[in-house]
Amino acid sequence: MPATWALYTAWNSSPTTVSLRLDDDLGSVSVRIPRLAIAFSGEATYELKVSTTGLFAGEETTVSFVVGTSYTVPQARYYRFTVTVITGSSGLLPEIRSVQPSYSTEVVTEYLRNIDTSTLSGTISARSVVYTVGTVYSCDITPYDSTSWVDRAYAVPDSYSVATISPVAGIVSNSPLTIVLRDYFGVPVNGIVDITIRGVPKIAINGNLGIDIL
Repeated sequence: MPATWALYTAWNSSPTTVSLRLDDDLGSVSVRIPRLAIAFSGEATYELKVSTTGLFAGEETTVSFVVGTSYTVPQARYYRFTVTVITGSSGLLPEIRSVQPSYSTEVVTEYLRNIDTSTLSGTISARSVVYTVGTVYSCDITPYDSTSWVDRAYAVPDSYSVATISPVAGIVSNSPLTIVLRDYFGVPVNGIVDITIRGVPKIAINGNLGIDIL
């Protein structure tokens, strides 16, 4: 229906739904924790769309929040919160009194010890790490148990004997975190590692206060 002055100036004295959208451009692509503080009457639902381009034409990631579920938000530059408030069980008319988004790069650290990469899912060339951090910012991988030396080039002199050697650790992808261990000839192998993960927490609905970290 085309907009008219009458529609624009019409006043609904008994609304059943109030909806508000907030768009933010933070100027650079980065890993952030988006939060939303809100004061309202009624029952609220929340949606967050994040994008690196700002087009919001299908390239974005959408989070439709459900109570009791936590969410990982990927790196982005553009953030779009949509809040919809309906008449609650109290029967009060829906109302949004204030809304305040905020963004931080608060980093938490998670330590994983004595991880046998052969027990992780994925393939030997890309092992998926299980962790509780939301979006991973960086990580350190320390192999501390050596693997069998295999002379794949058949060039080591007979007088030079190597039984085991520490593999070289690498990151296949940051978030979700996927790792690989390789021998000194670049062939993927399994091994025992310690992993230190730095990242931002997951976010979730925080009662009637909006969206906050888990």
